[in-house]
Amino acid sequence: MTQPAPNPSPVTMWSASSWATWKMCPFKWKLKAEKWGRPRSKTDTRMAVHAMPGLVVDRLFELWLHRREFQDFAWLEANFSMVWNLVESRQKPKWQHEAETAYVQRQTWRSVGILFDLLHKHRLLNAEMGIQTDYHEEIATGISIAGAIDLWTILPNGKLLVVDFKNAGSNSRRSVDQLHFGALALGRLLGREPDEAAYVCFHPQCAGYRKVILRDCDRKKLLARLARATEARKAGTCPAKYSAFSCPRWCEVRFACPTFLARIKSKNSSAEQRASGG
Repeated sequence: MTQPAPNPSPVTMWSASSWATWKMCPFKWKLKAEKWGRPRSKTDTRMAVHAMPGLVVDRLFELWLHRREFQDFAWLEANFSMVWNLVESRQKPKWQHEAETAYVQRQTWRSVGILFDLLHKHRLLNAEMGIQTDYHEEIATGISIAGAIDLWTILPNGKLLVVDFKNAGSNSRRSVDQLHFGALALGRLLGREPDEAAYVCFHPQCAGYRKVILRDCDRKKLLARLARATEARKAGTCPAKYSAFSCPRWCEVRFACPTFLARIKSKNSSAEQRASGG
């Protein structure tokens, strides 16, 4: 009698953003994964203002690069307002006044010119390149990663380069992990690991091109940490990691955080004891 095939073990999916959230606070990751309901606050709408430049530039260049007419800067200029309005309708930022809107638009347009110049200066645009490559790859038993690679290209020397566009500095571990995610996925999509990795930052205050060394030892450490986090997710172990020094004031789960609420309760109790002369 034929035995039924065993059910495959479930695959746990990680994206670069969900992994960054988990490292910051597993409890926050849990609430976001469960689509924790919370009214949109003033903090959210202000954060949307700060997110506008990066989202507009990413979307505009995604459309432009797919056209593969790399000298056509006029197309970027002609379609900038259309992409701005599209992103604004989705993000719903709360502008304080018209002057702020105009200022952010000017800064965003400066970023468009910066990214255009950097891509040409470092010769990243050629026929042998991939643009906004989506991936969803299983990298280990029961673990998969998903996301998108902004740009990958074959350099004139034959090396494979993976590139991440940034609207801020790129020295954080989160940024390096994001490149590792892209490199792991690209290795499975193309059958070869990237030889080099780089950030292209288009923010006017920190614009530039920076190569990053993706060391095998760092990748092994990342895979080991992903494996431990996956086991914790399966076990439902998602502790809060509140810290008065590292947790941002605008954290959207702050007032649901048991560690934060316990801290507030302790402070209130101490204040009451002092008031009563205890």
